[in-house]
Amino acid sequence: GLTATVDSSQGGTAAGSSYLPIDFTNISSHTCIMYGFPGVSWVTGIRGSQIGSAATRESSYGPVTVTLAPGARAHAIVQIAVAGNFPASACKPVTAHWLRIYPPDQYTALYTKFSTQVCSKKITGGSFPLGIMPVRSGRGVNGQAP
Repeated sequence: GLTATVDSSQGGTAAGSSYLPIDFTNISSHTCIMYGFPGVSWVTGIRGSQIGSAATRESSYGPVTVTLAPGARAHAIVQIAVAGNFPASACKPVTAHWLRIYPPDQYTALYTKFSTQVCSKKITGGSFPLGIMPVRSGRGVNGQAP
């Protein structure tokens, strides 16, 4: 009973990355609980193939329990590094149009349309092209992390 959207109106940038909230909305008639980190990756389309590496968890922030009443929102901040930060041969930049999102402790993916340049190769060691922070209550707001 969840939907997910990227709210680019609340995004910010720093150090070669964009930080955008993924907003989750409880569209069911039941209260649900979220705890932890969503799984996030770029994909070629709904139920499509993964592009590059899945998001790395930003472990500086710990998880908290978020209770979502019907119609309520929660969010997680996704960090999207500029593909140009990485050597082209290591990154192989492409334009991705879809994010696949697994809410914490769930096995059914949500998909949301969002287009940007991403690394199609898996980056190992050092910095990462995609990061995710833990879920927090309410709608994501620019300047508030996690």
